[in-house]
Amino acid sequence: MPQQYLMPCDCGVKITVTASQAGDQLVCECGKNLDVPSFTELRQLEPAAAPTDGPDHKRRNWSRVQALLFTCGLLTAVVASGGIGFATYLRSQIDTTDTIETIADDYLKFLDQRSPTELLEIWGNIRNKGLTEVRGLEVPEYIVNQQNYKRLTQAIYLASGAVVIGIVMTITSLLAGPRHKSGSARAN
Repeated sequence: MPQQYLMPCDCGVKITVTASQAGDQLVCECGKNLDVPSFTELRQLEPAAAPTDGPDHKRRNWSRVQALLFTCGLLTAVVASGGIGFATYLRSQIDTTDTIETIADDYLKFLDQRSPTELLEIWGNIRNKGLTEVRGLEVPEYIVNQQNYKRLTQAIYLASGAVVIGIVMTITSLLAGPRHKSGSARAN
């Protein structure tokens, strides 16, 4: 890339020029016509800062907000994806194949294991309080499994939403324009 120099105007703007523009005439932002000095005089001007990247890449100056948005978005998407995988694994381990016959068999086994006195007490509670109020009976395993399966499914949906939000945050930070530093204007 050819060496660039900063040619000052009376208005305070510095225009970037190259050696190939020596002897040309340029117009400043303020409207004033400027004569680009000869090659030897051009070397006495302040050199322009060389870009750190190649000519095909412009350096992005991210603001703290953009960097924070990118980091939080990426972190949210990755952690939520891991949560989806873990919840899916746990959900796959739950037995949801119980039928009404197996449930009835479980209740019969439960009743068979009780003494006549305990059965009479259970019957009295059911008769006085109704089936919904009896607390002496354990919650059947199939109900616990169904509740856990439902909770894990809700967690997967919630984590999927978090992944989408994280991806949107990351893309937003990438699409946001680079931060422009105020100061000297440049024109070719």
